[in-house]
Amino acid sequence: MIIEDSELGNIILKPNARARTIICRYRDGQFQLTFPSHLSKAEIMKTIESMRQDMHRLKENHPESDILLQNGSEREMYQSKIKISEGSLRNFYYGYRDGVHNIVCPPGTDYSTMETKTILKKHIVNILRKSAMEALPPKAEHYASIHGFSYQQVKINTSRGRWGSCSSRQTINLSCFCMLFPEYLIDFVILHELCHTIEMNHGVKFWQLLDSVTQNNAKRLTKELALQSKKVYLNRL
Repeated sequence: MIIEDSELGNIILKPNARARTIICRYRDGQFQLTFPSHLSKAEIMKTIESMRQDMHRLKENHPESDILLQNGSEREMYQSKIKISEGSLRNFYYGYRDGVHNIVCPPGTDYSTMETKTILKKHIVNILRKSAMEALPPKAEHYASIHGFSYQQVKINTSRGRWGSCSSRQTINLSCFCMLFPEYLIDFVILHELCHTIEMNHGVKFWQLLDSVTQNNAKRLTKELALQSKKVYLNRL
């Protein structure tokens, strides 16, 4: 049995008659929960909710969550592109031209070292964060105006396991890594969080509201988001 969670992605449920507790693992871009066979689905869902924050951390810290980096790699992002190449200078540097964010490495860079990965990831996160701060708040304002939502502010973070959240004070948090999604899924993440300004849980009323602002496509878009989430982690730039 597979549960499709809008935040965590696919969760594979595996009953085990010998299991005494629920064991959570993250492999190949999805969660696997092994649980005692006698537990009901309601009990399992309750446990998932209690473990949600820990599962986010497990996903974010997993080695597969690293963006793979190499000379000549490119990655499309919303409204632009990130490209990694080598130049003639002895230092790393960044430049932007014609819709391309260029991260230029010294000649002969060893892309397998932790030092190189750290430098490149820092550049990439800076690019994504700055781009998200420019693009995402206006989108939230646009959709809030169209559908009659209200919120306090939009904040941009660097989470790679939780694309969006909405606090009880109606502050919407969006991950800068959303910029790696197609635009229609960026819009869906924003609409999802705007719906949480009215319905804070994922109950029936929430899904009805989300359907009303996505032309009855809430479930389909949730599945597509889960699939794209895996690609954000595993594809090369």
